[in-house]
Amino acid sequence: RIGEPGLYAQAAFSPEGNRIAVIKTDPDSGNQDVWVFDVATGVGRAITSDEAIDFAPVWSGDGRAIAYSSVRDNTHTVFRRAADGTGGEEPLYRHNTGNAVILTDWSRDGRFMTFWSGQGMFVLPLVGDRTPIQVEDGRGGRFSPDGRVFTFNAAEASQPPRFHVFARPFDASAPAPGGAAPRQLSQSPAIGGITWRGHGKELFFISQ
Repeated sequence: RIGEPGLYAQAAFSPEGNRIAVIKTDPDSGNQDVWVFDVATGVGRAITSDEAIDFAPVWSGDGRAIAYSSVRDNTHTVFRRAADGTGGEEPLYRHNTGNAVILTDWSRDGRFMTFWSGQGMFVLPLVGDRTPIQVEDGRGGRFSPDGRVFTFNAAEASQPPRFHVFARPFDASAPAPGGAAPRQLSQSPAIGGITWRGHGKELFFISQ
């Protein structure tokens, strides 16, 4: 157990594995904020502290920053802030459809994030005009450590209620899907929690 008992959700390891970003809910106010805990000591620090609903934290590849979703002025917005809580938060993207933005990964090279919203899954370039690119009808997207493979959770074509883990090549110069069809990796139904090992040769996921 890391830290004191509390209301935690959406835990995410830092790239070096010595810290965990998590959403902590205050039992009195109900506020949801981003916290970072040191694995060795269990000491935690609030990265956000406000009445906004913050959720879905992801780490930058160098471990220096955390991105998260938040609801501001009734609009789902993606922010970035230093992982030690210093400085202000930087807005990266405002989603104007009304659906929640569930961040699931930030590429190691820092060039892309991925999120799902409604029934669609998107890649968000962090250069240029930051226009999201819809890549699949799925969720839980993850970039491989070398950035060359994109994995995600989606319904099996022949049996829509059954979800599986799929993978397809990812080309940073052309993020939109194309070429070969995604390859199914899971054998039993898989419901999410996709996580790559650091060497990029193996991944984990939750199965039913």
